[in-house]
Order: sequence, then C-alpha cells, then structure tokens
Amino acid sequence: MNGHVDRAVVGNTHAGSDTVSRLHGAIRNINRIGPLCYRFDEVLSGT
Repeated sequence: MNGHVDRAVVGNTHAGSDTVSRLHGAIRNINRIGPLCYRFDEVLSGT
C-alpha cells in the first residue's frame, strides 16, 4: 500500500514541478514580448 501511495505522491510532485517550470517559462516569454502584447491589446481595443 505504501508503495502505491509513494508513487502517487512522487507523480503529483513531478507534475506540479513541471507545471511550475512551464509557468516560469511562460512568464519569461511574457516579459520578453510584453511590449508587443500591450501593442496587440491596443490594436484589439482600437477595433
């Protein structure tokens, strides 16, 4: 029983850290293209 629980916990932790790393990557990309996004928002608002 403990083996199954440990596997589940490890799996959840791995999935969580993967999500966090993806989030960090997305934030980095947003910081890089932030001005472009603001311009895009302005264009959308204008139309």
